[in-house]
Amino acid sequence: MTGIMQGAGLVAALLMTAQSDPDPETVRGALVEACEAAGGSPGACACVAREASSRFNERQMRVIVAAMPDMQRVGEPQALADALGFSFDQILNLRQRALRADTVIRSACGAGLSRKD
Repeated sequence: MTGIMQGAGLVAALLMTAQSDPDPETVRGALVEACEAAGGSPGACACVAREASSRFNERQMRVIVAAMPDMQRVGEPQALADALGFSFDQILNLRQRALRADTVIRSACGAGLSRKD
């Protein structure tokens, strides 16, 4: 239950700041928190954030963080994607990119954007 509450808190924080310019450190920190909440170690999650920030811009990372730990959920909640100005096609493209990046990031860091079951 705590993980769900943390996830809801991350989404709420991301929604509140959706209209402002993204702060790269804030977005990276949210990604680390989401990774750790999914069971990743602090070192591995820092690596995940570093790798993700080299592949995605801050707006894209906000959507990815909201979906963690399941990249099939990229674009949820829709209110966040809408607030950040993503079209349906852009979300589909981002989902595919995130799924592909997850494999590479997991190989490099020992953890990824999605929970490995």
